[in-house]
Amino acid sequence: GRKARLLLELGAGFEGYDTSAVLADSALDIGHLTSFERIAVVTDAEWVRRAIAAFSPLIPGEVRLFGNAETDTARGWIREG
Repeated sequence: GRKARLLLELGAGFEGYDTSAVLADSALDIGHLTSFERIAVVTDAEWVRRAIAAFSPLIPGEVRLFGNAETDTARGWIREG
């Protein structure tokens, strides 16, 4: 009955997804979307930050963005509570 917490780190070398990866991740995420209590996304990729900001209101759990230099802060936030 407990909800999961997700820490997603997209480091400096992250360039994007190919189409098959997007489709595979979408199918998995939609089925478990309500299973997350908190989601921390760590990235400096501006296009990812804009996408997360746009879609986070549609996600039932709490979503926060962190820059790559804030990885430790993101880990702390995921562990809180």
